[in-house]
Amino acid sequence: MVVRLRFRTGPEVEAGRTKNQQLALRAASLIVPMAFAAWVLTFWKIASDLGAAGAFGFAHGVRAHWQFWLGSALLLTFACTRLNRYGRRPREGVTQRA
Repeated sequence: MVVRLRFRTGPEVEAGRTKNQQLALRAASLIVPMAFAAWVLTFWKIASDLGAAGAFGFAHGVRAHWQFWLGSALLLTFACTRLNRYGRRPREGVTQRA
């Protein structure tokens, strides 16, 4: 007795983004609010030093300087930009659909 199994055809495999590209886009979307907060804290500290704003939240330590917040904001913005570029680039050998 011969038994034949017939399977339906499944979905076609499409050339899409790699998991690393998807992860990069997700990480970039999480970094954006942190970068925005760092920029806000930078301008708040500068305004506080000039007397245009209220007291800054950090009174002592390295976080009490606007240079720390500016460096953090620039670093986070750069990281977000690089992750977005990596996540949106086309894969090698794959033609893009219009």
